[in-house]
Amino acid sequence: MKRITSPSEYRRKSPRTKVVETPSGAVFKIREIDIVTFGELQKLYARMPAGQVSAQNAVEYLPELARVLLPAGVEEPKIVAGEPSEDALSVDEIRTGDKIALIFEIMDFSGISNLAEKLPKSFRRWASRKARS
Repeated sequence: MKRITSPSEYRRKSPRTKVVETPSGAVFKIREIDIVTFGELQKLYARMPAGQVSAQNAVEYLPELARVLLPAGVEEPKIVAGEPSEDALSVDEIRTGDKIALIFEIMDFSGISNLAEKLPKSFRRWASRKARS
């Protein structure tokens, strides 16, 4: 019979945060997204034209994707969808390459990188180049 996992074992085996460095050299602490954010992400993907997802329309959805994922998936520094403050960055003031890198890191860390696979390869190549610039 299998032994039940204790809370401390679960926490040790499943870290809730991860530190990542973006292409600009900025360091962020990311976290898994919650189920509510996952639902918002699913709604966003559902609005993308089925069978017609191209690099161009993926780029069109990038600002909304960033507004959904970054505030929910970055623990430190705090990121907000609205106006920046002394204690919080606005999604709008983060460099495009860093946004893209954070989006993919958060999706991967949250175990939903299969959603990123729905984005067309041409967009992923563009995103990779943009993240390096």
